[in-house]
Amino acid sequence: MMKRRLICFVVVLVMICLLPLVAIGYWRVLQDYHRKILNDPQQFGIFVREYEGPQKTPCLMVEPSAAPGEAKKGRAARELLARKGQTLRPWGEVRGTLILLHGRSGRKEDHLPIAERFCAAGFRCVIPDLPGHGDNPEKLATFGKKRVWVGGGAGR
Repeated sequence: MMKRRLICFVVVLVMICLLPLVAIGYWRVLQDYHRKILNDPQQFGIFVREYEGPQKTPCLMVEPSAAPGEAKKGRAARELLARKGQTLRPWGEVRGTLILLHGRSGRKEDHLPIAERFCAAGFRCVIPDLPGHGDNPEKLATFGKKRVWVGGGAGR
């Protein structure tokens, strides 16, 4: 009887500990909005290229398209910038490169909607999966124990 209660207690304790991890998205998979953008990036005014950075860091290179599709968010961003007096280059021209880093429990694809807006303003975006996140083969973030240059291989 005591052994059975102990086993039940341990099972309940494990479930209580795992539930918050699942709830905060510890095991994040691609979401529908990620797939929508990845399946038709031209419609969002971007080109998306996957590449592998140093130490097998999975990265996305997101660049502006010269012939965007509907690109609702990108067009809205361009209109807002124009109203604020910003001079915009033509669609598809790159004026600089930004590195976007996701937060806790995130993955590189989380920044695709943000990259869409930056690309509309003329920026190329490099988005890595940090260690312990997304598709990165490192299962844990080491916070300086190992240094990784995630931008390597991204340049032209």
